[in-house]
Amino acid sequence: MEVETPIPQVTQQLVGTACAKHWIVNVPGSMQCSICLETINEGEAVATCYCDENTHGFHRHCLQPWLARARSCPVCQKKVGIYQGTQPLEAGDYMAIESVPFSLAGFHCPTLVIRYSIQNGTQGTEHPNPGQAYFGTIRTAYLPFNSEGIETLRLLRVAWDNKCIFKVGTSLTTGAEDVVCWGIIPHKTIPNSDINKHIEYGFPDATYFDRVKYACNNLGIF
Repeated sequence: MEVETPIPQVTQQLVGTACAKHWIVNVPGSMQCSICLETINEGEAVATCYCDENTHGFHRHCLQPWLARARSCPVCQKKVGIYQGTQPLEAGDYMAIESVPFSLAGFHCPTLVIRYSIQNGTQGTEHPNPGQAYFGTIRTAYLPFNSEGIETLRLLRVAWDNKCIFKVGTSLTTGAEDVVCWGIIPHKTIPNSDINKHIEYGFPDATYFDRVKYACNNLGIF
């Protein structure tokens, strides 16, 4: 049953999140949550911080898990927040960075070396086979130590912190299942230094930085 919704008042940022704001519903039961389709009691309505004000609202306990999956308002589809990935991130897993004194193809600067390490573990409910083991990974990636490389590293760090670099799934190279493999963000894993040698996973690559930015932006990382 659809319910007529009077204009509520925006009062404050929802405590504990930068993705939503709190509305006060002045008439109990006069607003309907578009996620669960139940009415909202007085003072319980929330909406994403990018929604048009005074238009729609949801239960907090409905909106929070929705945003963790979708990062967009279920009514107006406005994007909000950073996607929370399914990459394992346990104690002992790490992303480390160091600089080395050689240049990647097309650059005249030192090189940033990124080392990722994820240990073996047990799959959670967010993974393909909950309760079964997953096999970790150790990966190395390379960036030029210049302004473009530093900005790309910043994006990758945010992606790591939000579990968006890797996923548990099937390896595209070996076909092995239940392994930690790359997500959607491209990485350069071969430290090619020969400008005349074009390698798929190495530099030179004129579009690489734009592709990383595009993938990160789609995850809500800017």
